[in-house]
Amino acid sequence: MSRYTGRIVLIGETQVGKTSIIQRYLRGHCAVEQKSTIGAVFHTHDIEANGHRVSLQIWDTAGQERYKALGPIYYRKSHVAIAVFDLTRAETMKLLEGWIKAFRENADDTYVIIAANKSDMEGKITITQEETIEWAQSQNAECIWTSAANGIGIDSIFDIIAKHLVDKFTSEAPKPETALDIANEQAKKPDECSC
Repeated sequence: MSRYTGRIVLIGETQVGKTSIIQRYLRGHCAVEQKSTIGAVFHTHDIEANGHRVSLQIWDTAGQERYKALGPIYYRKSHVAIAVFDLTRAETMKLLEGWIKAFRENADDTYVIIAANKSDMEGKITITQEETIEWAQSQNAECIWTSAANGIGIDSIFDIIAKHLVDKFTSEAPKPETALDIANEQAKKPDECSC
């Protein structure tokens, strides 16, 4: 079984649920009261996708303004961004455009998946599902409605990412040489003669 390593970074404003999404995915629960991340926190998790083992390196980055300048450090060499916004605060979706732009300008890969978080807070949601899908399409990204509180959509996001990484790495892998390839290469070389 092939093994690949993918670097994932969570981006978005403070208090949208980035840390809670990671906790729900890795531990099956999240803390009710969550402190804001300072700088960045690193996690690893192995997952299987399409018959391959994928080691996920997950970076949880801070959303506060004073840490935004550090973003490019964590974006470099990243393969995927999970861009998170809070469905109860519409402005966090619009502000996500800047985060996505910064990620794509600095990362090795431009793949972004958007987590529309806090879908469990039905009475407080200020954006329709159609609006979020349309907005995500304008960002050339897929949008999944999630809830770190009850786990909705969390596993789906990481399953999609793992499959994307396997597709990416297997399509980039050099193909093994066949006997025909070797014969064709030798036929292209000029005849060597020992005169």
